[in-house]
Amino acid sequence: MAKLTNSPFVRVEATKYTEVGYVGKDVSTIIQDLAKIGVNNYKTRMEKVLKELSETVKNEVYLQILDAMVGESLPEELK
Repeated sequence: MAKLTNSPFVRVEATKYTEVGYVGKDVSTIIQDLAKIGVNNYKTRMEKVLKELSETVKNEVYLQILDAMVGESLPEELK
């Protein structure tokens, strides 16, 4: 479900935390783990978006260069 909603998810041992309770370092560790996972998820999504965008721009630039070099005689299948 976390992947579907692009939400960070951390699995913790419930017995460890329920026996001693949520205190200080334990809670901050859980929050830090969630933050790290959230940042990593965002970076991964943005890398994918930027890669797709760069491919599109690269292809457009190639076509512009080819058109400038060949001009109107560029075959239709290359356009």
